[in-house]
Amino acid sequence: MTNPNNNMGKKSISIFEFRSIGIMTTPFKQKFGIPRQSQSISTATGTIQFSPDINPTNACRGLEAFSHLWISFIFHENIQGGWKDTVRPPRLGGNEK
Repeated sequence: MTNPNNNMGKKSISIFEFRSIGIMTTPFKQKFGIPRQSQSISTATGTIQFSPDINPTNACRGLEAFSHLWISFIFHENIQGGWKDTVRPPRLGGNEK
């Protein structure tokens, strides 16, 4: 008898859906103006505008105890061409994928 919960030896693909909790803005309007290292321009700050259904006080509770915050984001203005599995990095001349 085969156990239907046994996935050993099988590869599966999971799909995750994320709901946006807000929009982040920075002073950088084009991708070419964004420094690669954050120490390059320490005076530039970004802001997060939370969606109306998110309570920022609760969502950010306890963050002051940490030195860094990682934010997962989507380049929402760069999806019109669909997803591509290769890119042309601008710092490498833009001609090689």
